[in-house]
Amino acid sequence: MKPYQEGSLDATYDRILRSRPTPQSTIEAVLHCVRERGLAALKEPASLERLSQCDGAARAQINARITRLLKGSL
Repeated sequence: MKPYQEGSLDATYDRILRSRPTPQSTIEAVLHCVRERGLAALKEPASLERLSQCDGAARAQINARITRLLKGSL
């Protein structure tokens, strides 16, 4: 069976997107929200959606940058 026949178009599209690194713009959007509204912004629906689309490297970058932001504000 060919890959395009194994699942729906949505599932195939999701596989393609998940195989790519997280766009830097997604990371910057999450960090912008945190800078503007604090850590509570991470619980907002838009941030949760963005975070759900992040790969491990992007989440690590977000965590490291938030840690630096917090250390800078102490």
